[in-house]
Amino acid sequence: LTYCLRGNLYLAVTNRLSGASPLSLRGPSFIMPATAQFSKLLLPNGKEVMNPGDEPTSEMLVDAVDRAFEEGQVAVSDMDSAPITFAGFGDPLLRPDVLCETAQLIKEARHGVPLRMKTLGLVGMNEAPDLASRLKKSGMELISIGLHAENPQQHKKIVQPLGKEGFGEVCSFVIACVEAGLDVECQAVEAPGVNISAVRKLALSLGAHHFSPVSYHP
Repeated sequence: LTYCLRGNLYLAVTNRLSGASPLSLRGPSFIMPATAQFSKLLLPNGKEVMNPGDEPTSEMLVDAVDRAFEEGQVAVSDMDSAPITFAGFGDPLLRPDVLCETAQLIKEARHGVPLRMKTLGLVGMNEAPDLASRLKKSGMELISIGLHAENPQQHKKIVQPLGKEGFGEVCSFVIACVEAGLDVECQAVEAPGVNISAVRKLALSLGAHHFSPVSYHP
């Protein structure tokens, strides 16, 4: 349920995707460092978790965080802790109830731990304001949204959304999260043909507080 990168703890809540996987977005030769111990969520028999009924509960996720702290996987000082990020093979926003409940439980037990999440932001425009508000109330502080192109056509080609939501919905979700008081970062993979400067300009015009280009591995 957890993996570590550069001393930061990541928490996976689903294998389900709303678009291209975070690994495929990085390019065909991208490989997650072996030391991270990154993998899809697995059943006890080693098979991938495919059914929603087999996905981890909020209690299981909180227990995994507790074990990570006990085993020293999370960097902690006298003043603060390294952040916990909700991110895995799947998109955490596909399980909003469990996501928000888990965040709230972690915050109740560990007040000083910053909570973050990564998502493609493929949220319906009508649902976006309420979901962003729920995330803020749960204790989530920073949300990193994949804004991988400057226009709908290129976004569809790169992100390959699996539902009806697309570029416009991602932009709408960025605005909703900003208005809800979340610290918003937009990311874009430096894929061939992507005008990173234009995407950065778009992200900031939508109100995002940060923009980060991410390396592409051909």
